[in-house]
Amino acid sequence: MNQFKEFYGIFSEVWNQGFLGINIAKLINISLILIFFLWFRNKFTKIILSKISKLAEKINAKTAFSLINNLEEPVKMIPLIIGIFFVLDYIGFKDGALKLVGERTIKTLISCNIFWAVYVSVAPLSKFLNPLKKIFTTEIINWLVKTIKFFILFFCVATTLEIWGVNVGALIAGLGLLGIAGALGAQDLVKNLISGVLILVEKRFHIGDWILVDGLVEGTVEEIGFRSTLIRRFDKAPVFVPNTKLADAAVTNFTKMTYRRIFFILVFYILPQLTNLKTFVKELIII
Repeated sequence: MNQFKEFYGIFSEVWNQGFLGINIAKLINISLILIFFLWFRNKFTKIILSKISKLAEKINAKTAFSLINNLEEPVKMIPLIIGIFFVLDYIGFKDGALKLVGERTIKTLISCNIFWAVYVSVAPLSKFLNPLKKIFTTEIINWLVKTIKFFILFFCVATTLEIWGVNVGALIAGLGLLGIAGALGAQDLVKNLISGVLILVEKRFHIGDWILVDGLVEGTVEEIGFRSTLIRRFDKAPVFVPNTKLADAAVTNFTKMTYRRIFFILVFYILPQLTNLKTFVKELIII
C-alpha cells in the first residue's frame, strides 16, 4: 500500500511539474486549443475568401481574383495567431518578463502578417501601373515594383525591432557612422545600380530583345536587375553581365533592326540524261 502511495506521489509530482512549470493538464489543453484553431483556419479562410470572391465576381476583374489567391496564406495565419494569443492568455505567465515576451510575440505576428498581406498584394495591384508604360518602360515599372517590395520588407523589420524595444532611429544613426566604410565596399554595387538606371532611361534594350555585347555575350535579354542583367545565350546557357559592362561596352540590338539581310543558298540538280520535258516529269514523279 505504501508503494502505491509513493508511486502516486511521483506521478503527481511529474503531472504538476510538466514542462517549464506548466502542468501536463495545461499542456493537453494547449494542444487541444492549437489543434482546434489549426482545423478552424481552413474553415475561416474558405468563409472569408468565398465572400470576397463573390464581390470579385460582381466586379469581374482578373486583378481581384489574383489578389484573392495571393491573400490566401496571410488569411490562414489569422486564426493561428488568435490561437497563439488564447494559448498565452490561458498559460497566464506570472513572471512580468515572460508576459512581456508573450505580448511582443503576438504583436510581432500581427505586424508581420499585415506586412505579408501587403507584400503579396503588390504584384496583382501593380497592374494599375500599366498606364505609366506610356511614359516609362516596362523595365522601369518592374524596378518600381521591386522598390516598393523592398520598402515593405524594410518597414516590416523596422516595426518588429520597435516592438521588441529597439530604437530604429538610433540604430540607423549608428549604422551611418559605418557608412563611409560601407560605401567603399559597395562601390561596385552603386556603379552597377546607376548603370542599370542609365540603361533603362536610354532604352538601349528591353526584355526579350536579341543583343550582342562586344567581347562578352550574344543572346536574349531575360531580366534587367539592380546589379546585373540576365542574358540567355542561344545554347540556353544563362549569362549574368554586370550593368557597368553593358553601359560601357558597345551593344548591338538586332531586335531594333529596320532591315534584315537574308542569305539564300540555291542548289540546282542538273539531270543531263533527260532529253525532253516528258522524261523529266516522269523522273520527277518517281523521285
